[in-house]
Amino acid sequence: DHTSDILFAPTSTAMLNIEKEGLTSKAFLTGDIMVDSLNWGIKKAKDSTILDALNLKSKQFSLLTLHRPYNVDDPLKLTEIINQLGKLSRLIVFPIHPRTKSIIENNKISIPSNFILSKPLGYLDFIKLQDNSIRIITDSGGIQKELCVLRLSGLKPFLKAGIYYSMHTPKILLIGLNHFFQLIFPVKSLVRK
Repeated sequence: DHTSDILFAPTSTAMLNIEKEGLTSKAFLTGDIMVDSLNWGIKKAKDSTILDALNLKSKQFSLLTLHRPYNVDDPLKLTEIINQLGKLSRLIVFPIHPRTKSIIENNKISIPSNFILSKPLGYLDFIKLQDNSIRIITDSGGIQKELCVLRLSGLKPFLKAGIYYSMHTPKILLIGLNHFFQLIFPVKSLVRK
């Protein structure tokens, strides 16, 4: 920041950090292109037929994305994440990333009965699912940010620290893996009795 001539801050929090560094004279609050794209996409996604295509009803499912190497590259860890998510009481829609799908198929990992697998989705169909889900379970930093904009609740499987947005949003619950690869759920009501 100190070597730049101009600073473009996406959020007021970023501007506060710039102020703490004494650099406000060369800083501009510009907004966030990702948020702008999402707001545009929400309007366009109203025409998506993905709910009908997957036979879903609004607010009756959770949405899952898993693709980060620290969550999917170890088949034992991926199996445990999937098994633990299978204990959730809601239907889980999983537009599966090709890399994750390959690991699941190559290791013959069983998919719980509360999962609906789909091929990867386009941006507008995915926004439609996000906007209509009751909860999003993701290891994607970008989707975590979208959760904040959409004001949805979420779970973030992690072994590493979450991005800033998740740390400061009470509706995103961080869930971790203990040394036995078991998910640690901070809210017991999420798990079937």
